[in-house]
Amino acid sequence: MKITETFLIQQKDQLNCFRETLDELVYIEETVENIKKAIQKVAWQAAPDRNEHDFKEEHTIIEKQKIAGKRKASKRWQLTRVPQDKERYNKLAKELKNLLHNLKYEGIQDYPKGLTPTEGTDYSLWRTTCYMKRPQHHIPPLRINQNTRARTEKGSHDLFRTPHRSSNPFRPNSR
Repeated sequence: MKITETFLIQQKDQLNCFRETLDELVYIEETVENIKKAIQKVAWQAAPDRNEHDFKEEHTIIEKQKIAGKRKASKRWQLTRVPQDKERYNKLAKELKNLLHNLKYEGIQDYPKGLTPTEGTDYSLWRTTCYMKRPQHHIPPLRINQNTRARTEKGSHDLFRTPHRSSNPFRPNSR
């Protein structure tokens, strides 16, 4: 049995045809690349300029340090269960909570400063004030009995902790 070798190109005219096809493919790829660059250039020119403050880091270095410290204190307390570690963890958690609350409040205060009532910004100032002017829905406090209400979280907690509530939670309304 004779094994024959197979070749991609067997004759000289096939080699020329192969070269021409490759040249056409390279030309097509270059053309596609040029079209892609032209589209990107036009898109960048048409897009509005981005301000520096738009690219604010998600968390500042101080926030990252506080988060890391809280996680480290939490891990230490979970491993040791020493009361001093729990106190340290609670202190760091409270500091982080206050820091994040203050940053959120500052962001809420700064947000309207960048809004404008022009067509270019799609009247963002007016849309924002429209949401701010909506009425706030009031959630009434829980009723303890006929005349008193639980107006604080502690009162609500005490109400749900009482034995008469847990013994028969599903009873018909008494009207």
